[in-house]
Order: sequence, then C-alpha cells, then structure tokens
Amino acid sequence: MLVDSWKIKIPISSAAIIQDDWKLIRYHSGETELFHLKEDEGESNDLAAKQPDKRDKLEATLQQWVAQTTKTTAAAQKENRRVSEGNRPAATKPSDPSPTPPATKRKQPAKNAPNIVVIFTDDLGWKDVGYQGSSFYETPHIDKLAKNAAVFRNFYAACNLCSPTRAALMTGKYPQRVGFTNFLNSNLKTGPNSAASSLPADEVTIGEAFQQAGYRTGYIGKWHLGPRPHAMPGQQGFDWHMASCRHGFPGSYFFPYKRGTKFTEGDVPDLEDGKEGDYLTDVLTTKAIGFIEETVTQGERPFFLTLGHYAVHSPIQAPQSLVEKYEKKRQGVFGDQPLKTVAEINESLTRAEQSDPTYAGMVESLDANVGRLIAAVGGRLSQVRRSARRLRPSSLPRL
Repeated sequence: MLVDSWKIKIPISSAAIIQDDWKLIRYHSGETELFHLKEDEGESNDLAAKQPDKRDKLEATLQQWVAQTTKTTAAAQKENRRVSEGNRPAATKPSDPSPTPPATKRKQPAKNAPNIVVIFTDDLGWKDVGYQGSSFYETPHIDKLAKNAAVFRNFYAACNLCSPTRAALMTGKYPQRVGFTNFLNSNLKTGPNSAASSLPADEVTIGEAFQQAGYRTGYIGKWHLGPRPHAMPGQQGFDWHMASCRHGFPGSYFFPYKRGTKFTEGDVPDLEDGKEGDYLTDVLTTKAIGFIEETVTQGERPFFLTLGHYAVHSPIQAPQSLVEKYEKKRQGVFGDQPLKTVAEINESLTRAEQSDPTYAGMVESLDANVGRLIAAVGGRLSQVRRSARRLRPSSLPRL
C-alpha cells in the first residue's frame, strides 16, 4: 500500500492512497476520485460513483492512516522540541561546536559490493530535461543516462518542498512521521519546521545503514534537515561531509558563496580554498570526485555518496557565458513575442514557457556536472583502480 500527497493536482491538505490496482484521491473539498490503474494508467476514468464499496473501503483505510500519522507526527515534533531544548547526551548538545557521533558497528563489506552515488537536485522541474520533452533546456548527459538506465515513471518525491523530501530520502519514511511537514524556516526560532527542528536522533538514516554494511559514506551539498551541529550529516551517518549551509539555499552560487552579513545562514562552508569566478555546482562536483578517488585509492571499503546539489534552487544565477548562449537561443525561438504568463495566488505571475536564459544556464551547468561525475567514475577512476591493484591486488572495491 502507498499513501502520498500528489503535488501536481492535490493541495497539501489532500491525500491519495494506492492499494493493489486501485487509487483513491481525496481532495481538500471532501470530493473523491477512484481509478483502476491497471486498466486506466492515465487516470482518466473516475469510477467513484460506479464502485462505491471500493471507494468507501479505501477512504476508510486512508482515514485510519491519517489518524495514525497525526499521532506519530505529534510524537516526532515533541522529540524535536526536546532536542532543541538541549535534553541530549553531553557529547551532542547543540552548543558543542564539533560533537562526536556515536560509533557505528560496521560489518565487513560484502565481496564485490557496488559503489553507489545519489545525485540529488533541488527544484528541478520534471519537464526541465530533454528526455522529458524540453527543447529549450539542454541536458545531453542526463538524457544519455536516462537512455542507458532505468527511468521510474511513477516515482514521486515525498513532498513538493525541500526538507520533507530530504527527510524521506534519509529515513525511508513519510516525512510527517519524523516531524517534517514544511521546509525548515530559519526565521522561526522555535516550533515545528523551525531552526530548532532536525531529524530525531534515534532515526536510522540511509547513511547509518550503509555504515553498518561496511561502506565509507559521504555527503556534500544541500542538507536542510537541521542547522545545528548535532543535526548535520556528520551526526547522521556520514563519515565525510562538507559544504552544507544552515539554510535551504546558498547566499550565492559564486565564490565565496555568501550574500552578506544579513544572511549568514546561507554561507556555504568548507570551500574557502576557491577563487573569484568559481561556480558552486562545479566545485561541489569536483569535491565529490575527490571523495570517490580518495576512497577508491585507499582500497579498503566501497563508498556511498550523496551529492546534494543546491541547483537549481534560487538564487537564479549562472555563468555569464551560458546566460549569453540562452539569450541568443531565446531570441531565435521566441523573437520579440511577449512573455507568456499564468496568474497565480497572491497576484503573482508564473512563466508559462521555457525561456529564462539564466535558469537554462543553471540547468546546463547541472547537466554538465552530471556528465563530469559519470566520466570520473567510468574513466579516470578505472585508472586509479588499476594503479591501486598493483599495491593491493584483491582489496579494492568494484566500480
């Protein structure tokens, strides 16, 4: 059974449930729709009126799940409040600038255990890549990866917001079960989804699971699951971590990755060795490749790496050469046509076409760095492996 919120059509206060081949959607208005997914994959034939017994049964199951989730959410938020008040072991109090995580019991890694990299992008639209239909944004490396790999057409993020989605990835649970129902707002000092919130300490993260399996674990980039020292990746199962700021987006995508004294939460740490003109998406990839090369050269353990790109979240900034490229492309595609927009809530307007040169530059940069990472794993690291094998013939993990 799968229960989720569907961000494309359903407001956050609505929900859906999938059981066997049936899917029930309940809207915030109280209306419901029922679909038989095996015969109606596109969800175009509403059977709620024709199948009242099935509809009522699924709705009862959904209501039961919501009631249980409400209880567990309250418990998780209570745990977050307890943590934020400092009721933790002395070694991991928030005031400790460099808390020591508890030791993880590691098994000997399985023979030929695969190395794993998770590339986690932020706010990338489902149609912002070529293989999904975009003709304005250029993503040849991601398109090639999709062509040569598995694409999950019905795989949805757990939420349409930063922190809940990341909590789900880290724990394998629906985010409300671990106290996340919105992005963590650094302007809120206390309460749910505030700067005082973080993943509960007793949750087993994917990083800890891989540690237990004998892996060397790494995390670089956007975290947004708690800004305090006790809540950062190093305390949640990652042996190596860097460049995770205390907010949901960087102060700037250009070195030194800061906005100024009024927004220090967005300062990206650990990258002080850079220079003027360095672009954050490039640098994160370079550091990630360094982690991989170091781990493979050591030849002791397989690796699990999460590369959490800040891109393509705001601020919308891209290298000037890419901006100029897409300004020319926009002129060639749209000419002097007025920008198409759609009215949204609060009298705001949303762009109704793919034509933003700066955003397009961010997407291309992200794609190029996916290509760099794939090339490093498939090419350069094979050379590292051959060299290391001359020293340790049987100990190096498989690439």
